[in-house]
Amino acid sequence: MLTPSIENWSCPEALQTLKKFMRMKFLENRFDSFSGFDLKRSKVYSAVYDGFYLSDDKAFFVCFCCGLHIPTSLADLNIVDLHCTFSLNCAYLKHEELGLKVWYDVASRFAYYCVPRRIECNYQQTLIKIFRLEKQSTNTIVKSVTSKQMVNPNKVYQLFQMRENRTFSFQHSKYTTLEANTLVESGFFYCGFGYIVQCAFCALSFDGKLRSNPSLIHKHLYPGCPFLTASKYENDRNNCVVCLVEPRKVLYSPCNHLVTCVACNERLKQKNMLLCPVCRSAVVMRINCISP
Repeated sequence: MLTPSIENWSCPEALQTLKKFMRMKFLENRFDSFSGFDLKRSKVYSAVYDGFYLSDDKAFFVCFCCGLHIPTSLADLNIVDLHCTFSLNCAYLKHEELGLKVWYDVASRFAYYCVPRRIECNYQQTLIKIFRLEKQSTNTIVKSVTSKQMVNPNKVYQLFQMRENRTFSFQHSKYTTLEANTLVESGFFYCGFGYIVQCAFCALSFDGKLRSNPSLIHKHLYPGCPFLTASKYENDRNNCVVCLVEPRKVLYSPCNHLVTCVACNERLKQKNMLLCPVCRSAVVMRINCISP
């Protein structure tokens, strides 16, 4: 059975919020969430284009990117202004996460879902806290922290730069094993709905079920993608699967997976985590390796 490399992915909350994030980053899915809800069309458009979808219980407008919950009882207020005021660090507002919507390449008449760009990845925490707004009086709105967390959007691309995690993303897709492997080896992960895939290195997104080779589409739409360079961005082979930053230095036996750096191995031992992060088999011995 395929398992993700990142230890936090064994947390049901992390997996659930990742699926929600991936689905609601697509503009059309956010629009669909408002189906049947009594709200002016202009309000719906404003909320959706600002990153919000309607929660399943219809009680909150929720930003797909920062998780800010705004009660639907505040619908008469300016949702965009509330978002800017109470969630300044939202990755969507800062254009660090662009979401997904339909774009067209005029030359080839090809439809894609995200303007590609070079992804700059620094170490980020995997989960972030979720906040909600409350109206305490006529002119007072306050922000409070909830007990819930969600996957950090700034971490998602970094997670999927690991080949193991891209492979894991296709586990419940409609792609054949051959199709999934081709996309994985081209730098793409599965977004969790339809046939939409996205590059972990430049954010290019399109329908991966097209007949064209994904690498050819990749090169045509964004030849500057780091994954297409000669170095092939060796993160998914050489970097620690826990922090994604430091080189792999510790070999786990008997499974023989070289997967963590020295510092992360020490942290795993301190937390009494005795299973290999990749295959979840028991670790009997840890061997520090020296690169040639």
